[in-house]
Amino acid sequence: MEKSMINKGAVFYENGTWSFLTKTVNCNTYTIEYEKKTGFCSVEEAKQAQEQENERYQKQMKRIKSLTNMRYTFFEYLDYWCQKIFLPNADSSIKVGYSWTIYKIIIPNTPKDILIGMVSSNYLNEILENCKDYCKSAGRMINKVFNVALKDALDDGYLETNPLLDMKKYYWDVPAMVVYSKKQIRTLLQAAYEYHSVYLEILLALFVGLRKGEILGLKYSDFNSENQTVKVERQVTRDYEIVVKGNLSYKVLSSKQSVKPPKSLCSYRTLRIHNIIFQELEIRKKENMQLFEKLGEAEPKWKDFICIGPKGNIKGETTCNAALERMCERNSLPKIGMHDLRHIFATILIEQGMQLEEISKIMGHKSIATTFEIYCGIIEAKGKISALIDSSFDPINAASKSAAGECTHE
Repeated sequence: MEKSMINKGAVFYENGTWSFLTKTVNCNTYTIEYEKKTGFCSVEEAKQAQEQENERYQKQMKRIKSLTNMRYTFFEYLDYWCQKIFLPNADSSIKVGYSWTIYKIIIPNTPKDILIGMVSSNYLNEILENCKDYCKSAGRMINKVFNVALKDALDDGYLETNPLLDMKKYYWDVPAMVVYSKKQIRTLLQAAYEYHSVYLEILLALFVGLRKGEILGLKYSDFNSENQTVKVERQVTRDYEIVVKGNLSYKVLSSKQSVKPPKSLCSYRTLRIHNIIFQELEIRKKENMQLFEKLGEAEPKWKDFICIGPKGNIKGETTCNAALERMCERNSLPKIGMHDLRHIFATILIEQGMQLEEISKIMGHKSIATTFEIYCGIIEAKGKISALIDSSFDPINAASKSAAGECTHE
């Protein structure tokens, strides 16, 4: 059976017939495996048979649990532990990743369950092997979940021996993440407001989570003030050119930029934005019109775009990062780039307890695994974050105060 199985509780249509997965118990090893039942002519017939199989399984498990004095299977224990022990006491950011690891990685990708008291190092290593390819950080996160959950199982008497001792350890080269404190974010916003030429771009990266190319590709028509939204429908990125040297040819980035479709189909999205961005958009529109008049361009080529440089072209890819670097140096802030602002935005959403599926849609990720990787990087930096953005910190309010010239300290 495939590692990543069809929803284990669902009836599905396959090869011209209705089917479902049913649990079967191996009474010698106390493992619960999934067996496919197929050949049903209708979804109703399959569902009826599935109910009968589930009833049979529940009766069998009740008898086995009574004989072995084991209350849970491993999957049942993970669910119980997560809902009753872990989630009520964990930080919001930690909750998101641990829940995702259990319910979206471990359980869907593991072909067999087992009674909790029979869990061994070999069984844990099988799970790790099955799940490690979900994303680069999957093995590391599963290690973390098992370490916490099974230590509780040992303390509560569900396990007599420690299966963690010989569990395979997974390591992950954590991408370096620049983490700003609340005070540093306010300092950056104040500096960006005073510098002003890239203030709107910084707001769009930090509070909407847009990629650099997506920001450069925005037109005034993408903004809807009535609905307080912005549409992402294109990006502006540097082109590649082919360089030939002798018998070798290779691609290098050129200085030319062009308008292209977004990074993936998932990158087409409509996002809600705060009114302060519309206020800055109006200021930017007036500034751009004045620039085109000064340059003497009656019908500017880029008049519909919001990110215009001093020569009347779309700003270069390096413009915003160069401005950010100068701001950081002048204000003694850790060096940060536009993509780091996007990660801080993801951190804001994670700290607010938003589910990874929603974060993935907002960020325009092609795969939720990408969102999970960013989440893992944030969690690895958790000691530095120390509730970087919590419910008491409103970053938009901080931006408003910067625009009003207020200075706040913590």
